[in-house]
Amino acid sequence: MGSVRLTKDRKNRIHHNAIRAFKLANPEPTLSAEIKSLIWQGAYGDPIQVACRQFVEDNRSALKDRQINITQFQTDSVNYKFKLDNKERGVEFRWPTERTLFGGKPYLHNLHKGKLGGNSDEDNAKIEEAVRDNATQRDQLTDRYNEFYNQTKKLLSECNTLKQLLESWPAAKEFVDPLDIRQMHEKITRKQAARRRIDTSGVDIDSLNQVVLTSKLVA
Repeated sequence: MGSVRLTKDRKNRIHHNAIRAFKLANPEPTLSAEIKSLIWQGAYGDPIQVACRQFVEDNRSALKDRQINITQFQTDSVNYKFKLDNKERGVEFRWPTERTLFGGKPYLHNLHKGKLGGNSDEDNAKIEEAVRDNATQRDQLTDRYNEFYNQTKKLLSECNTLKQLLESWPAAKEFVDPLDIRQMHEKITRKQAARRRIDTSGVDIDSLNQVVLTSKLVA
């Protein structure tokens, strides 16, 4: 078999492809359509929003004559803020269509429980529970991502050749340039150098393989 050295560029490409597979296999947690709808219901029906719409409707001509513009923004982007473990957090999401609200910032509706006066306390409690669960899921995903990132980085750093990498983690073939695989399988007359066994004791190969399998299923 031909020797293919794992240069810095090759290692970076393999790692990049592995991380891309992880993200494909582990999409970002999202809020349900029901929760998104409840947030819109609470924001649109908030007394301040209702009063602003009524004021604009009742004084449309006067406002136009005096060239007074009441600030309102139309966008589908939302940042919902809440507290988790006494820390302010936020979850960003999109509504299916652009929605208009008074106040906020251009291109982003900044909302929190205090701006959802159109909802019942029960509905707002349901929203708060959902966004907290979402934040917990995101934190767990970040932990898994960091573990996968570090383990693949460690494994690559231990390997000098492509053969060593594939002996330690056969599924890594999915992340290697096919030309490098072909070169590795070419017959040569001289013996291979660097036949040392790679220490994978600090790497959970089964966990890495699960990412490869899942990314192929959802691709």
